[in-house]
Amino acid sequence: PASRALACMPAVPGLATALGGPTSLGVLWKILVYFAGAGLFVFGSGLAIVPFLYGGVVQRFHWLTERQFIDAVAVSMITPGPVVITVAFIGYLVAGLAGATLAAIGVFLPVYLVVVFVAPHFHRVAKSRQVKAFVDGVTAAATGAIAGAAVILGRRSLHDLPTILIAIVTLALPLAPWNRGGTRRVGVEGRRSGRRVTGGDAVQWVTRRQIRVNRAATAWLIRRFIDPDATFTFVEPGEVAEVERRTGAVGFDAPGARYPHKDDRGRCSFEALVQEHRPNDPALRELARIVHSADFKEGLAETPEAAGLIAISQGFPLVARDDLHTVERASFLYDALYAFLQRPRP
Repeated sequence: PASRALACMPAVPGLATALGGPTSLGVLWKILVYFAGAGLFVFGSGLAIVPFLYGGVVQRFHWLTERQFIDAVAVSMITPGPVVITVAFIGYLVAGLAGATLAAIGVFLPVYLVVVFVAPHFHRVAKSRQVKAFVDGVTAAATGAIAGAAVILGRRSLHDLPTILIAIVTLALPLAPWNRGGTRRVGVEGRRSGRRVTGGDAVQWVTRRQIRVNRAATAWLIRRFIDPDATFTFVEPGEVAEVERRTGAVGFDAPGARYPHKDDRGRCSFEALVQEHRPNDPALRELARIVHSADFKEGLAETPEAAGLIAISQGFPLVARDDLHTVERASFLYDALYAFLQRPRP
């Protein structure tokens, strides 16, 4: 039966009408299995699930009419919480409280299990080409799914001039010039402060506190060539691997980190990242050789720049407030050294 609460909502009268009659165990089982499939195989934001739900709830099972489905999506968007709570409204309309409960369990349980049991091990395969290609494909598919949701909702909701005008204004506001300019200014402040304030694809990195040669150089390399919006966390040496495992951050120059102090090929983290991200940059390769020599105290006679780098790095804590301040101030040093190494050799 229809919800008394929803029946009292004149703004969305379609929600006041639902399937009547007793709900069979077969319908409840279909609800659980269908929404579990949605939670497991639909990637992207909450809106990405809308075309999938429309195809099943309206077209395949005929649990709801198009009007009821659109109203359920609308209510989920104007209430607190993620858009994916649409499934609870749909489940309630189909089978009451039991349907809402099973729909919510179905859509969230697979995600919960993946986060708890699979995500902690993702870093082991994160650098795999196949995994990166899969993530890129999922991102493209999610973009298409969200566009499909916009088409589905738009075709059934934009039916007169006022609704069309509201949609146009809403689309134009995020694209306004003042919004784009504001985002750029915030991004600059985020890079200066070291805080991630703009979202996007910035990655959290974690390393040992009291940074010196390799860690300062690696942080500069990351900000300059890999991730301009990267943020850094500095902890005790024994905590780096745990923070990496718990938060998904990328650890470097520490025991158990993804990029350890010295890997099985004898590379420091700076060398490993240069070879992974900028292998064809001769100036960076030369800088990596200098950092390696300074960090491991090897070949100092053949690499005079390394001895100077060691002395300068020992002075970092004498002129910087903390490790983040060291990263910011040391960037000038490594910018200058990199520019010197780029000059043509006689």
